[in-house]
Amino acid sequence: MDEDVRNAGAVLLERRWRLPLVSVLDRQPPGLYPQRLLDEGRLDVLRAEVRHEPYARLYLARYCAEHGLLDELRELADAGLGLPRLDAVLAGALAGQEDAWITAALLKIGLYAQDPDVRDELVEQLRSRDLLGRTVTVLAAPGDTWREWALRAHLLLAQGRIEEVHAMALEDRAAPADQMVARIFAEHDMLDELRRLAEQDISLHARQLALTLERLGHVDEAVAVVRARVDAGEAHVFRLLIDLLVADGRADEAVALLAVGAVRAVPADEPEDSLRLAGQKVAHLLDVQGRQEDAIDVLRAYADAPAELADLLAERGRVDEALQVLDDAIAVARENFHGGAVEHLSEQRSGLVG
Repeated sequence: MDEDVRNAGAVLLERRWRLPLVSVLDRQPPGLYPQRLLDEGRLDVLRAEVRHEPYARLYLARYCAEHGLLDELRELADAGLGLPRLDAVLAGALAGQEDAWITAALLKIGLYAQDPDVRDELVEQLRSRDLLGRTVTVLAAPGDTWREWALRAHLLLAQGRIEEVHAMALEDRAAPADQMVARIFAEHDMLDELRRLAEQDISLHARQLALTLERLGHVDEAVAVVRARVDAGEAHVFRLLIDLLVADGRADEAVALLAVGAVRAVPADEPEDSLRLAGQKVAHLLDVQGRQEDAIDVLRAYADAPAELADLLAERGRVDEALQVLDDAIAVARENFHGGAVEHLSEQRSGLVG
């Protein structure tokens, strides 16, 4: 295929769909936005983000340390970070180091953000001073916060004490301990331990296992894990199975699943547009694969994406059908007082008749 034609097709697809093909599986680094604010010199915005974004606090703290804004760094580290026992731990780990308080502040803020690189740095500091076991004991004192609890689990894994982490999954805490342990195992790519949790027939554990399997390239097993839950009637993981199939390019399987999803029992807490969004993703995949007629069929049957449907129809020379799709959608948008949608769809219609 000619390179210009290929590039034009890619631009057309991006314009038509606007959103990523699979969003739930996308993994953007959590520090991407704070780093962009720093790169753009928007410190005022970054400081405002500190109130509700842990990674913003971490990136601002690093900036303060680098530029000598030490009073501000102290304020960032002294805020209530949910790690009251950590000061004593860091004092022992960093004893004798020059500017130890700066290193301690950055470690504390990084652990508050649950940054894995910062956690690994702490582990090495503790290991080098033979303080891992002692730190676990300090963090295990009654009244520990959930961040201290999670840090203790990571430190136990660093010592190979896996059974003790499994035992932590059984604890009665405000946040479900088993789900927290599943996330910790996932962070460490511990598939066998995730499989062991998933055997408890809890769909959230199966979801964590499937996402980890997919991330590590075990797509077939991830699909099998989630499909078994769907077949068992656990509708909560229906969308995840669609996403896994779409991410792996398995369009025909995804279309077949949509047909099942159209008649399934929908959980009360599932968004009403769940099936429609799933249908849109499958149609997007079919479009990428050059199966535009199939994409049109899926959009008509399962989705609510008139702009994309009209665009596909017009591209296939079916302009009258495209105009009818837009007219119907504009009427519905007017009935529901969706002014922005009316304007957008009307502009698209004008482009077809102009």
